[in-house]
Amino acid sequence: MALLHNHYVVQSRNKAKRFYQVVYTGKNQGAASGNFVSNYMNGGPVLIHGARFRIYVKRAGKQDFWIQVQTPMGLPLAAHGARQVLKSIQPTLK
Repeated sequence: MALLHNHYVVQSRNKAKRFYQVVYTGKNQGAASGNFVSNYMNGGPVLIHGARFRIYVKRAGKQDFWIQVQTPMGLPLAAHGARQVLKSIQPTLK
């Protein structure tokens, strides 16, 4: 639900591997210069309208979650990008 309430469209879901393939549909974050790949590599904003991610979510306790964000190719997103995605959904995680 946190994904749906924060400008992500879930394209597919894999229950066994606990991941969601999502597309960000919100506004571009900051002044996005360049494309997703250049922003991903250079520390720029990654929350750009139409960016695709794999988000792995696992409950790690009563109120704790383990979340990993990857590119659609299965490569881990750089720390700044994963942080941006987490910040975007954190207010509605329950």
